[in-house]
Amino acid sequence: MTETQHRFLKAIAERVDPARVAEVRLYPTVRVGPVESGVAIVAVEMPPGGGTLEEGSAPPQAAHSDEPVAVAASALPVAVSEPSRLGILTAHFRLTVKGSDRGKWEFAMVHDADAPVETIESVVRGVARRAGEDGEPELLSGAAYQRAISEPWWTPAT
Repeated sequence: MTETQHRFLKAIAERVDPARVAEVRLYPTVRVGPVESGVAIVAVEMPPGGGTLEEGSAPPQAAHSDEPVAVAASALPVAVSEPSRLGILTAHFRLTVKGSDRGKWEFAMVHDADAPVETIESVVRGVARRAGEDGEPELLSGAAYQRAISEPWWTPAT
């Protein structure tokens, strides 16, 4: 895992309670010119008894306090109809690594779907296709995700 991917996972944790994350599919970071970008698809257990997932469900924290952070995230409404459903969220980041905007971080996360646990694989494939991701993601279970955000970035996430 790279330092940028670690920062990306922490940004996701700022929006969604890490204890509710069932799995994360982290696609390889792509660098085009001076900009790195990445996508992750996050399956989230829905709150019991109905409710919504909203932006800022965890206290905001900058991954590196000395770097500027620009956040553009929308509210994440999720309707809950039964406890065996997962919310599917797509997170995107862009990091400028060269030039006058070096260090500029942009993050966005949107709710794409909610689906029964039994159909999650096909729903995630559809969301990845719409996001333009055709590579093979790194699959992190909920426990591996929690370890990844709490340990240093150079620690393996397996």
